[in-house]
Amino acid sequence: MGCDEKFTGLICQPANDFAHYYQPIALEHGVYIWFLPGEKKGDRVAVSCSPGSFNNALLSVNGILRYTEQSCTDLVPRNQDHYLDEVRTSRSRSRNFKKKRHDFESDIPYKVIVTGERYRRNTDLVVQIDGGSFEGLMLQSRVVSGGELLRGGVGLVGQFRYLPKTFVHLVCFDIPFATVVDRGQPIQLGNISFIWTAPDTEAGDIRFIASVNRGIHYWVIVSKTLEFNPFPISAYGCGTTLACFRVCPSDQNPCIPRDAMYVLSYNTDSRDRGEIQFTMGGRITNNNTYVAVAFGEDFPNLIQADMVVCYLERGRVRIEHLLVDSIQTTAYGHTDPIELEDSDFADNMLWCRFNRRAIYDRKQSFYHFYFFGTIDYYYPQRELTQSANSDSNDT
Repeated sequence: MGCDEKFTGLICQPANDFAHYYQPIALEHGVYIWFLPGEKKGDRVAVSCSPGSFNNALLSVNGILRYTEQSCTDLVPRNQDHYLDEVRTSRSRSRNFKKKRHDFESDIPYKVIVTGERYRRNTDLVVQIDGGSFEGLMLQSRVVSGGELLRGGVGLVGQFRYLPKTFVHLVCFDIPFATVVDRGQPIQLGNISFIWTAPDTEAGDIRFIASVNRGIHYWVIVSKTLEFNPFPISAYGCGTTLACFRVCPSDQNPCIPRDAMYVLSYNTDSRDRGEIQFTMGGRITNNNTYVAVAFGEDFPNLIQADMVVCYLERGRVRIEHLLVDSIQTTAYGHTDPIELEDSDFADNMLWCRFNRRAIYDRKQSFYHFYFFGTIDYYYPQRELTQSANSDSNDT
């Protein structure tokens, strides 16, 4: 009995206790039949199929293999001998190792290595194909959604730059720079590195997927998942979908979030329309520096102002909800805690993201107060010193 295994992800194996003795053979168009080594291909056995997440694959094909535009969909190198275009293929997939009866992980000679756990907008990552020598390679960067790689052009993201001389870009789904392949020269390749540049928009989590060819075999391998780091925030949407405020040095024009001394943006949280999501950032000069935003009805004295403070403590980003009795007194801890949704500290820039419940009362107006300054740790309550660069706006 055959099993129709599409690239979108089925795990297929013989449905008996001797599964490890059988080998899968593709007869036509991705229909796989298992047989015992040395037996005729007509001696079929029953197979079982179950959904699985794509992880790694070992495949073999006869003839001279090259990656072409047809490979954009399935990462399969095509045979260059025209009379072997309909070449038979054998696959032994290792997708979800826990579900397989035997583990091929130790048999995979290549890895996609990417440093770090997150990536930022417009930043470069080094992507390395680690392992022994090989003869062909196709590499793509793809968006991850629901734990699965997105297929087709919608999944391709970013650009590969500064390619080794033996590699070129391959246009897949009319996207020119998100896929690279070798030039098809009869040379040995190995331990190749690429520079990948993230887009300037929020793409979400990504993984790198590669197809590596050696002889009549090729392996499909994937990297770990890299989470999207939303910091520094983008100015895209400011004035339309976002309310934004920035403070930059006087000689900095235009004032972009990456170069700002203080940044605040807020909009309705897409996950909960009843909450407002705030993103606040500021330049940290030392461990006692803080950034804050406050809301209140009293402009000169900040009487009963509601404040949220973001700061570093022993290298970790902290957030506090405070009540300012007045500008002349200490700020006290508020009884209503605020959770830190996301944070980052890099290049002396501190970022924190938090939510507040949306309260719609058109009869009530508040001033917005923006702060960055120093914290006095010798008091039980936070002693916040207003910076000379603090500002306020009437909403």
